[in-house]
Amino acid sequence: MTDESKFELVVFSLESTLYAIESRYVTAIKAHIKSTFVPGCPSFVLGVINLNGRIESVLDLKQLLTLKPSALTQQQKILLIRTGDLQTGFLIDTIEDIITIDCEEVKPPLSSLPETVKEFVNGSYVQDKRHILFLNMKKLYQHIMECS
Repeated sequence: MTDESKFELVVFSLESTLYAIESRYVTAIKAHIKSTFVPGCPSFVLGVINLNGRIESVLDLKQLLTLKPSALTQQQKILLIRTGDLQTGFLIDTIEDIITIDCEEVKPPLSSLPETVKEFVNGSYVQDKRHILFLNMKKLYQHIMECS
């Protein structure tokens, strides 16, 4: 995008809550693929998948955010995210939208958020009376590295 006061977000759901990641971090959105379990990994690592000859880890984003776990379904998606040299797949419930917003429209995170979620949220945005929480991918990756 040429306008630096705007940015594009990929909006997705976990349970009934909407989250967003800047599209510059998203490398692909894949249908749910059965992952291969890897012994000895932290519990939030669901396993690994083969994507075009590359082995990618798949993490349970709900567990990382200490949300209520749910059964795996075919409707879920894998959101492939890259920050720096790290690329990881995150299991999400659904892709909701891709939106472009003005930086000024970003509000502080909701005070009612659980602390375990709030530490990974940069801000929020309201669209059609729905709150969308922005995930801070750098903080999330830092947490993953500390737990590994």
